[in-house]
Amino acid sequence: MMKKTDESRIRESVDFLSEKLRLQVLFVMPTRAIGPFKDLADIEYNVSRVHTDRPEGTLRDKVVVLEHRYDRRRVRQQREERVAAIRQAAIERFDAEEAKAAGRDAAAKSA
Repeated sequence: MMKKTDESRIRESVDFLSEKLRLQVLFVMPTRAIGPFKDLADIEYNVSRVHTDRPEGTLRDKVVVLEHRYDRRRVRQQREERVAAIRQAAIERFDAEEAKAAGRDAAAKSA
């Protein structure tokens, strides 16, 4: 449903469905893609298929299901702290690059 939708619209949609309409929302996606949405989940089920050398009957694979429960408020807080730290690092890097460029411009003018 939301394959080509950006993160902010997905968040708004999930909030509307879960908070306003009181519906249960399921995310089905690869583990690598869930990161930005962990603060929207209470429970995560990680389903993996594992090949085994000791088959049971004709089955050569086993399915492993891991359940993770989250404190949404804590996950959201950690996410906000991480975003703030990344934003601050970007500002500092930008300011350092600007200062370096200003120094080069001043040196070029005095030469």
